[in-house]
Amino acid sequence: MKIYWIIIIFVFALYIPSQVRAVAGDPQLFFTKKGTIQNVKNGERFSVDLVLSSSTPINVVNGIVDISGPAEVEQIITGSSIISQWIEPVQIRKDISTIPFSGVVFGGYAGDIGQVFTLVLKSKNPGEILVTVKNTQGYINDGNGTYIALKSAPLKINVTSEDSHIVSPVIQDTTPPEEFSPEVYRDSVLTENKWLVSFITQDKGSGIERYMVKEGSGDFVDAASPYVLKSDPINEEITVRAIDRLGNMRDAVVTPLDSKEQNPYIFLLFVAGLLLVSLTWRNKTKIKK
Repeated sequence: MKIYWIIIIFVFALYIPSQVRAVAGDPQLFFTKKGTIQNVKNGERFSVDLVLSSSTPINVVNGIVDISGPAEVEQIITGSSIISQWIEPVQIRKDISTIPFSGVVFGGYAGDIGQVFTLVLKSKNPGEILVTVKNTQGYINDGNGTYIALKSAPLKINVTSEDSHIVSPVIQDTTPPEEFSPEVYRDSVLTENKWLVSFITQDKGSGIERYMVKEGSGDFVDAASPYVLKSDPINEEITVRAIDRLGNMRDAVVTPLDSKEQNPYIFLLFVAGLLLVSLTWRNKTKIKK
């Protein structure tokens, strides 16, 4: 289903007009740290932003973040991201220093600093931290999905031997994701006419981490859009839950579909049957007269 969703959002993204701001130079995908000093103290918490800079409208970006040196990732923030839909969401992976990502920008992005996501890091020992984005790829919002190379450069941060006594707070977010309306439909091409539910929403704080789906009185299960439903017919509520990176949740409910929505052919046959009965009755009435 991941390939199915990639096809849908990629084709959709190709035909949305772009908002362009003039920027000089080749497209770049790189990390930047707030402030002019690239030094941090031992034990200090700090953040770095992955940004896209391009004069050409880009609607798909992907790559792999690699972090080497004395640092650990404490949090990933996507609330202010230019990404409209993640194909491969950015996630902290235990004991693994690489973070793959892939996302779509509906309408494309062209500008000097388009924030893709933010990493909150904590230094562990004196030394040098190197934050790099590798295997970068981009696609132009030109209606053809033209590939374009994205340049990148590593961000070097020096960790001094001085211990930090200041603990910067991790982002606080108590607001649930925005309201949304899931759509239920049949797919006869890739899923043998099964029912699917598609969904998408945003979270301006910490960002969306994952979705879950519950059918009727069943349990919630992790899901990606579009999700193949087990119910057929749809005679129970479908609940889609969006969860942000700090655990705030928003539920959206799809009510059971009526018979004509679930099988229009049966509904049409029913209408045709009523018309036939009506015509037959009218003919009999004329003959009696």
